[in-house]
Amino acid sequence: MAKIIQFNRDKYKKKPNQEFTASDMQVFDAVELLLEYAHEARLDINQIIDTRELGEVIKALHIFFSKLNGVDQEQIDWEQNIDISNLYNDNGFLASLDKDQD
Repeated sequence: MAKIIQFNRDKYKKKPNQEFTASDMQVFDAVELLLEYAHEARLDINQIIDTRELGEVIKALHIFFSKLNGVDQEQIDWEQNIDISNLYNDNGFLASLDKDQD
């Protein structure tokens, strides 16, 4: 049976000194729901948490919500062309930010 989730739309309104846009906040919620679903389906979310695949999902969701929120097409075009591969190592997981600790 499906759950009906009541979202608080007020939290999507940008507040003074808030760095996150409405699209950012919606992506946070969507990713949380995806991970919660995976967990409830008894899938091992630890295998995906720091992977490029999740990064690509987050990128796609941000573009998706940006389009729905009427974000300027130039901004959306820029987001679509971002190469996030430099964030990940050869195995597809987040690269260490502390290069001296490798």
